[in-house]
Amino acid sequence: MGRVLAVANQKGGVAKTTTTHSLGAGLAELGERVLLVDLDPQACLTYSMGIDSDSLDRSLHDVLAGRAEAADVLVKSGDLTALPSTIDLAGAEVHLMTRTGGSTCWPGPWARWSTSTTPCSSTARPRSGC
Repeated sequence: MGRVLAVANQKGGVAKTTTTHSLGAGLAELGERVLLVDLDPQACLTYSMGIDSDSLDRSLHDVLAGRAEAADVLVKSGDLTALPSTIDLAGAEVHLMTRTGGSTCWPGPWARWSTSTTPCSSTARPRSGC
């Protein structure tokens, strides 16, 4: 069974992205299968993995909006796999909150991966109103 590790803090500039990427790289070095999920519309984790978010056809936003399966969006970068972000994710919260069950949409696309990928790290943009 996989583990899910989340790195979160409302304050910006506290090294969420750096911690996530370093933790993922270290665990991959130990032989773990790692999926890094970038929940930041600025796509800093995506960029730190050497992935240009501007060149992506699909991203986490498409998964959350139901337009793509997570498996079709994954990008391999060295020993790590990313579920990358793009600026499109900035509008996802508004889009999702207007749908019934929108606040609980994440477990659906994630459930398939949490049992086969160990561990999973994520980073999120700072926001208020949680």
